[in-house]
This record gives sequence, C-alpha cells and structure tokens, in this order.
Amino acid sequence: FQVITLCNVLEHFTQPREALERLLAVLAPGGVIAICVPNIAGLLHRLVVASYALTAGRWTTPLEVLYQTDNRCRHQYHFARETLILLVESLGLSVRQYWTQDIIDVDRLELRVNLSEASSALRWASTPPVKSLLKMMLGLSARWGCADELVLIAQRDAHPA
Repeated sequence: FQVITLCNVLEHFTQPREALERLLAVLAPGGVIAICVPNIAGLLHRLVVASYALTAGRWTTPLEVLYQTDNRCRHQYHFARETLILLVESLGLSVRQYWTQDIIDVDRLELRVNLSEASSALRWASTPPVKSLLKMMLGLSARWGCADELVLIAQRDAHPA
C-alpha cells in the first residue's frame, strides 16, 4: 500500500506498537501512514481531568464522554505529541507533518446520541449549555495550539538499507 490511514483507531489497540509493525509490513517503500489520535495534552483532556480531581472523583460524566467508558472498544492507550512521534520514529518512519485539531464536532453530538444507544453522559454533553461551553473551550484550544486531536503524517524510507 502507498497510504495507510489510522483515524481514531490506534488508541484502541492493546498493543499499538505491534499493530503498527503489522501495518508497516504492507506499507510500500516511500509509503505514507496518517495517524489521528486523541491528544492527552489537549485542553479538553486537561479540563476534564481537572474537573474529576476537583470533585475528588465524584463527577465522572466528562470522563465518561471523553473516553467512551460505555463503549466496549474504549481507549487502551493515550498519546501526547512526544509519545506518538517517539513510537513512529522507533519503527523507522520519518515524521513529515504534525498538527493538532478539534476532535469533537459539537454540532453533531445529537446525531451521535440519536444513532446509538447513548449513555446518559453523552446525552448530557449534547445539551445546549454544555455544547456552548464545549464550543468556547474548543475555540480557546485552537487559539492556544492545544487542540484535542493529534494528526501525524509519517513516511517510510523510499530506499531501505
């Protein structure tokens, strides 16, 4: 393959390094891999963890929404910019591009709620006051360069040794 994409997939593997190794076995020399994962260093993650800590663990709703704890396929790994780059480079790939972007489309929360057996936590997140707060936080995170999704484009050497 010339291109492999992993959009919001890698964090669900119990062994992400081994998963990438298997994918690299079919990536052509000079091929590109695009990876999108939640950013543990993002503003939304930091605020959610802070709310959990400030309530001594009594308010778990934001964590349940962010990490889909009602989902059998919940996140097994969490990545920051440095850990994702380290993982990719340790496999012999060269990072070509990297950026952060919003992970949540606030305007589509109701769609997700309506199309799934959504938890009460997800229903809570789709209420107008919470959506307004999310939009404000996402705007700030974009301005401050700490958005909640990491996107990394890496390339395999065209002429392996």
